[in-house]
Amino acid sequence: MQDSPVPHELLEGVIRFLRDTALPRLDGRAAYDTRIAASLLATVQRQLARPAARDEAERDSLRALLDSNAADLAVLNGLLCERIESGALALDDPGLLDHLWRVTLDKVAVDQPNYSTYQRVMAAERGDRGAEGYPGDDANSSDTTIGPAQGQP
Repeated sequence: MQDSPVPHELLEGVIRFLRDTALPRLDGRAAYDTRIAASLLATVQRQLARPAARDEAERDSLRALLDSNAADLAVLNGLLCERIESGALALDDPGLLDHLWRVTLDKVAVDQPNYSTYQRVMAAERGDRGAEGYPGDDANSSDTTIGPAQGQP
């Protein structure tokens, strides 16, 4: 049994110290480096919180897309790259665009979860019509498509 503090709490404490205590006392390059360090720790914190099910979902998607039984995610992604580069897979192949979109969203969720476009996409997927930037709510916008084109195989 793991007693407190757990890794997430330890990281949160260091991030808070860097942002709330150290950063206000620094300037110039040291302040910049401290902001970067806090940001990197927050990314690590999100990576640790990322459910293992996400990797399994990516693995399953790649296995189906590539008709492969490989277990290693890096091997599967390498195979995907090889097939795209060789032309054996194209964007109009069933499932490819959706797979790439899902993987991209998973990566942005860890790397840049406050990115405005990511927030709009997630609001749209939740059906959150009250969210700013929900597709179709902007009467001045002619492009309300977010994500893979509809009707894509």
